[in-house]
Amino acid sequence: MGIDAIESSAFLSAIVESSNDAIIGKSLAGEILSWNTAAEKLYGYTAGEAVGRNISFIIPPERGAELKDILARISRGERVESFETVRVRKDGARLDVALTISPVKDAQGRILGASAISRNITERKEAERERAELLHRLEEQRRRLSDIVRSVPGVVWEAWGEPDEAEQRINFVSDYVEKMLGYTVNEWLSTPNFWLTIVHPEDRERAAQEARAKFLSDEGGTSQFRWLTKDGRALWVEAHSAPIKDEAGLRVGMRGVTMDITGRKQAEEGEARLREEVIRAQESLLVELSTPLIPIKKGIVAMPLIGSMSSERAAQMLSALLQGVRERCPHTAIIDITGVPTVDTQVASALIDAAAAVELMGTEVVITGIRGRVAQTLIGLGVDLGTIVTRRNLQSGIEYAERSR
Repeated sequence: MGIDAIESSAFLSAIVESSNDAIIGKSLAGEILSWNTAAEKLYGYTAGEAVGRNISFIIPPERGAELKDILARISRGERVESFETVRVRKDGARLDVALTISPVKDAQGRILGASAISRNITERKEAERERAELLHRLEEQRRRLSDIVRSVPGVVWEAWGEPDEAEQRINFVSDYVEKMLGYTVNEWLSTPNFWLTIVHPEDRERAAQEARAKFLSDEGGTSQFRWLTKDGRALWVEAHSAPIKDEAGLRVGMRGVTMDITGRKQAEEGEARLREEVIRAQESLLVELSTPLIPIKKGIVAMPLIGSMSSERAAQMLSALLQGVRERCPHTAIIDITGVPTVDTQVASALIDAAAAVELMGTEVVITGIRGRVAQTLIGLGVDLGTIVTRRNLQSGIEYAERSR
């Protein structure tokens, strides 16, 4: 071998040794011929312990067929690209790795063995598993909330505009409306002020006045009237509703639950106590639907907010968040505002107050879902989030919470 060849060989050896990736040379029979420093760090075996052994000693028993397949492909001159699998360290721990295996040929093109590059992807695979688990939990939460709404024996609804004005529009109504009244969801959503058009003519004026009174109140209230079903029957219903306010404190709509109480109107007086219990259940349901607190994993909880924020909604959020922190004692609470359509001074102040209150209890708050347009709005309003940690989306917030343990 000439001097240049010797120097070239030494140079290549130096590159292999200095690589951050585990590089292993092996024969076509699987015997380890070389084992660089990165391989020692990755698998825990020194070169002296590994060289001369068959590569199968770091392969889990249930994956033994992989080695035969890989060696067969290398013998045919094929290259194995980014093959994700599992390997075993000296201490018995299992690693998720990505392998790139190439045939090694001599000057005449004969295949002598293989060179395998191993990269540790355990953290990435774990993050993928956690992300999949999180998405599964969020989907389960959505299904659970949807099931709750479907299980309510009444119409859950939300409307924008004044209740006794023709331009009022319904932006959400539960599927139960068709079972209860015969009207489809689309009929409700496409017709302004639909709820009032089906009130019994004898009750319509009073129902409109009571609805307006609840709209103008701070806490809302309950009213009873008759609704006409699509087939002409009259049902006594009880509507429990409250006003929705915008960031300036102006009333912009209402939300509530309307129940069929026809049977109760015919029942004995003692059933008035049941009505009060139903109302309390409805109020609790509305709070739960507005501010769900989801345990992500040990030490981390998340509150995904959806829909507009009012002062009442902000108070509900803070109450639910404080109660959840008190019960679970997490190290990090994530407030996700991806589903909040408008973030203004009132919403920002509510988030700041929530963070301050929760951090007094020893829990760090991370706010996620701050999109570009939202960030510009906050800057334009001169809102200072101070030292509150913010992240673009829920996933990055969870990753931050994991790192900050």
